[in-house]
Amino acid sequence: MPRAKSITDAALLDIALEVIRRQGPERFTLADVSRAASLSPATLIQRFGSKATMVERALARNNHQLSETVAAPVTPGPHARAQLVEWLVQLAQPLRTRRLIAAHLPVLRRDLLDPSIRRHARRHGVLMREGIGRHLAAIDPQCAPATVETNAALIEAQWHGLVIQWAISGDRSFERWLRHGLQTLLQLVLDR
Repeated sequence: MPRAKSITDAALLDIALEVIRRQGPERFTLADVSRAASLSPATLIQRFGSKATMVERALARNNHQLSETVAAPVTPGPHARAQLVEWLVQLAQPLRTRRLIAAHLPVLRRDLLDPSIRRHARRHGVLMREGIGRHLAAIDPQCAPATVETNAALIEAQWHGLVIQWAISGDRSFERWLRHGLQTLLQLVLDR
C-alpha cells in the first residue's frame, strides 16, 4: 500500500514558489525545496520528475491562485476604487522587499527567454488585466469595454513600474508607495 502524503502537491508547489522567489529559478535546488518542506529530494523527484517540471507546475499554480482572486466578487459602489488598490497591493506582496524584487529578476529573465515559462507570464498578465477590468467595471458600470481594457493595461503597467521604482528610490513603505502611486493614477485616469 502506498504511504499517505505528508504534504499535498499544492502545498509543496506553494513552498517551491516561495523558494524560487527567494533564490531565483536558476539558483534554487530541489534540496532547498526539500529542506523547506521537510521532505527528501527523492520525494520531490518522485512527485514532479524534475526541477523544470516543478518550476512549470509552481508557476501554473500561481496563475490558478490568481484566477481565483480574479473570480472573487467585486462590490460595486463607492468602495470599488479602494478595493482595486488593495487587491493590487496584495498581489505585490511576494515582491514586498528589495531582496525579493532582486530575486524575482531572474524569474523575469526566464519569462523573456523560455517559451514554456513565458506562456505562464503571459497568462499572469491576462489574469491581472481581467481582475483590474472587473474592478474598473465595478467603479463605473457605464464605462465602455474598450475603455476598461485600455485603462486595465495602463494600470497594470503602472503597477509593475511602481514596484521597480520603489525598489530603486522608494522612500516609504512598499505598501504606502504602491497605494499612493495607484491612487494618484486612478485619480488621473478616472476623474477626468
